[in-house]
Amino acid sequence: MENRHASPKIDFAIDEDLNTALVITCGNCSAVTSIPSDELTTEGNIQCSGCHYAFQITADDITTIKKYLEDAKKLC
Repeated sequence: MENRHASPKIDFAIDEDLNTALVITCGNCSAVTSIPSDELTTEGNIQCSGCHYAFQITADDITTIKKYLEDAKKLC
């Protein structure tokens, strides 16, 4: 598949054990990629599990996402 611009849908998930994850639905192929918050790093891109499109997310974005997930966990 051509590596064209995709507008992903970004969401978050918290399971019954209060594990948090970043959930990305690809704008190219609609595949859902779920990344546990403890596996989020500030290095590299996040790749779609379906078409392998590389979403460009900055280190600042990852830091903000991790803080949001930790804050959401505290509300449960």
